[in-house]
Amino acid sequence: MRLGAQLTFLAFWSQQVAAVTYIQKSQYCVSACSTALQHVSFGGQMPAMMAPAVPCTSQLYIDSLFYCAATYCTEKQVDSGLSYSNETCKSEAGQALPSYTAFKANQYPMSIARVQRISQKEAKTKTDEPVLPDRGLFDLGYASTSATNKSDYFNWTFTWALYGYWGLVIVVGMVNRIVQFGRHRRSPQPDLIRGKVIERQSGSTIARAHRAVRRSLLMPLAFGNRDGKTPKWAAIPSRTEALLVATYVVMNIVFMFPGYDLVEGNLNSPEKRMQLGHYVCNRAGTLALANIPIIWVFAARNDPLLWLTGWSYATYSQFHRWSARIATLLAIVHASGYSILDTWQGRYLTAWTVEFWYCGAIAVVSMSVLVGSSIYMVRKRWYDVFLVLHISFAVVLLVALWFHLKIHNGAYNGYIWPAVAIWALDRLLRISRVAYFSLIPSIKGVQATAEWDESKDLVRLDVTDFFKNTKTTPGGFYYVYEPGRIRGYESHPFTLCSWNYPNPTSTKGSETSSMEEKREDYDANLRAEFKDVELGVDKVITNETIPDTRGSNDARHTFLIRPKDGFTQRLRHKHSKQFHVLLEGPYGLELYMHQYAAVVMIVGGSGITAAVSRTYSLLRKTAPPYVRLVWVAQKQATVDDVCANELSGVLGNSRFKMDVFLTSDETKGVPLNDVPYGLHSGRPNVDVILDEERDKCAGSMAVFCCGPPGLDASVRNSVVRLLREDGPHVAFLEERFSW
Repeated sequence: MRLGAQLTFLAFWSQQVAAVTYIQKSQYCVSACSTALQHVSFGGQMPAMMAPAVPCTSQLYIDSLFYCAATYCTEKQVDSGLSYSNETCKSEAGQALPSYTAFKANQYPMSIARVQRISQKEAKTKTDEPVLPDRGLFDLGYASTSATNKSDYFNWTFTWALYGYWGLVIVVGMVNRIVQFGRHRRSPQPDLIRGKVIERQSGSTIARAHRAVRRSLLMPLAFGNRDGKTPKWAAIPSRTEALLVATYVVMNIVFMFPGYDLVEGNLNSPEKRMQLGHYVCNRAGTLALANIPIIWVFAARNDPLLWLTGWSYATYSQFHRWSARIATLLAIVHASGYSILDTWQGRYLTAWTVEFWYCGAIAVVSMSVLVGSSIYMVRKRWYDVFLVLHISFAVVLLVALWFHLKIHNGAYNGYIWPAVAIWALDRLLRISRVAYFSLIPSIKGVQATAEWDESKDLVRLDVTDFFKNTKTTPGGFYYVYEPGRIRGYESHPFTLCSWNYPNPTSTKGSETSSMEEKREDYDANLRAEFKDVELGVDKVITNETIPDTRGSNDARHTFLIRPKDGFTQRLRHKHSKQFHVLLEGPYGLELYMHQYAAVVMIVGGSGITAAVSRTYSLLRKTAPPYVRLVWVAQKQATVDDVCANELSGVLGNSRFKMDVFLTSDETKGVPLNDVPYGLHSGRPNVDVILDEERDKCAGSMAVFCCGPPGLDASVRNSVVRLLREDGPHVAFLEERFSW
């Protein structure tokens, strides 16, 4: 009894398989004959709808198909339709159909008059001889075929529309990247005139239009208060990102509705509610699958599109998460819809005994877990948990989808294999990066030392034996692995804060010096490097003043990390211990800030890591801009430590100004110490700071931000306000991590 139920269930799905790939209209006629004959039992065999091999192996069925085609179809329709049927038989049954030409020349003229005609009421007849559908049954078969293929045609067309949309978005991004790159390459070093940098500004129509687009679309966040307050439960995208995502979501939803024809007495599914249910479920499943390659494209760290478009990984992460969310929603519609349909037909429980059904359920559950575990609060609080779930369930999803789609004989594999290829290539490139930069210098990985001071709430991770022949980009970030742990496969992204190449005259014994001695050497090198820098009219720093000691084995690269939970918390317990790490990178794109007359960097907390290296890079230029650094921090001890180390080489520089805002309640009412930077209590008034710098700026100004969402929103809002006013050109640049 159970076997019979399974056969009935598989018979229903074999009917769906036949319509996976839509056919051309020239093939409708022969397909209509097949549809009209699919319920007939020939010679005691099961009907074709229950046994897909029957149309290829039963001579009675084949003769009936040929009679129908010869009666109702033109020669062109017969050639096209039988060609499709022949290819299907080779795939399904491993054999070709007999010659239709021989049948038409010999058998058809002599026997057509004696062939039994069957009507719609006799469509489920049992016979031991060939039959010919009458005109009414053939027309119903044609209408049923047309309706099914119309729906399938829309399914496949809409998947290409989704790819076309992202293709257009990426092309626009690439064009913009090329334009910006050319602009940066053409821009000479700013001219120094009486100590000021002058930029020739354009008031052309194109420039005004670009300014309007920036302040209306590119700059603002999708939503949030003007005072910078953003919800803590989500990472708010920019307005442009939100519009792109919203358009894509709407496309997926709208694509669920067109292209359905309901046929009274449809031979594939007589009830109209069943017809509509099948069409909607198939559409949802196809669109969900179409999103799979898109999800993987936007998830890859080594995606060349990141460089080609110049977009940040955070932007791609927004696209990745939203395409995954809409795909999951569509998959739930697909699964829920078919559950309802099978419940109506009394075979829901039987469905769970069939491989493709329960594998489909596993796929839907996997997608739901992936989406649920990737919400902002989970990523923020339990990143390690998120990482493990994401990797494991992504693998489960692809495997489950493959088994779910096996019944379709590879028709849908074109959605799965690109995702597998992208995943494999990305992993290969990650491993290659790690091997080249970490394992080649030392099979155990590069050496690292962590310093931790509870009063400063800061872990300083110094890495040596690394980057010997590698150009280090300001603001670049790396994924850090600790291979000595059980969970050594986990990686966490950190921005490289600073790097130092010791004096080449250092003795070999310095390699074993303490961290304190190395830090003193580091400070001395930086101070010596900038001791003669006025950076005004008379003197500028040149590249010759920078010691070229890249061959030293003691090259030290510093990551500043604020410990939270998981991996960063464990670094606290490695205080003053040497251990080995693997680094994957560098990632990130260069921000062209050197062409601006003034650069205002507003950072919060550990965002200082993105500002330090960029500050040194800017002040090393032949005609350096004026740099103002605004750091919002909790503890003064943290600020003093960074100023005594990483920032010691620029404090007191005439082209550099630094302000610190302490937000911890412990600092309220406490006298502010005499320090070489502006020290304030509370949060900064970003509007006041930017107005002050804009009024002083004689040329263009860049505003850089790296910090929590609230600070980012405040800075964005202030820059948008400046773009509405007359004044120098203002650019907004940011460093966002959205893991």
